[in-house]
Amino acid sequence: MADAAGQQPQQMVIIGAGTDTRAYRLSWPPGFVVYEVDTEQVTQFKNRVMQAADKQMQQQQQQHEGQAETGRQQPARRVAVVADASNARDLWSKLVSSGFDPSEPTLYLLEGFIGYLTVSAGNALLSHLYGHSAVGSHIIMTAPPSAADRARSAAVAAKNGSSNEGGSGENAGAPGIQLHHATFEEPIDTLARLCAAGWQRCELLDADQLRAKYNAEHAQALLLGKK
Repeated sequence: MADAAGQQPQQMVIIGAGTDTRAYRLSWPPGFVVYEVDTEQVTQFKNRVMQAADKQMQQQQQQHEGQAETGRQQPARRVAVVADASNARDLWSKLVSSGFDPSEPTLYLLEGFIGYLTVSAGNALLSHLYGHSAVGSHIIMTAPPSAADRARSAAVAAKNGSSNEGGSGENAGAPGIQLHHATFEEPIDTLARLCAAGWQRCELLDADQLRAKYNAEHAQALLLGKK
């Protein structure tokens, strides 16, 4: 993300942001804005929890005034957006009304999210983002759980005497985790959908590649696209 942000985009959209804290814990180019999209319930909870962090970030931004001239990095400005990501047009309208500038290149992040949408809703979202975004935009996303993950989830549900399939996208496939996803597919299939939506230079980085590149103990495959 930092690599992509350093190239062109000055704004980022996290769809299904949950309690993500990238706006605070990562250093972004001066003036960078992070739009966090989620449901009203999740957004209200996060706003309550992060009030102190927001104040601290504002103080840091005030202390770093003038850094645009020096090129130093700083936290991003966080903007919470309540929207239904299963309705691409509604999501886009809410983003624009929150100050998002569609004429500027954007970095999109869909982490542990696309699998919670049906295939048709996911395709509509990916296509809408591509079709309405400025040239120079990037998208980074994770794939839904696989069919094998679904089978393991069903076994867990049967053992627990429950028909629900639930859990976190980040924990997809972990032993003992039930999954609440609408879509299960292999990463290569999600990559094909990303390309079909119009995104260019689509790329799949598997977990082994990411562990080797970033020396990370845990990694989840990433899908990348550009416009």
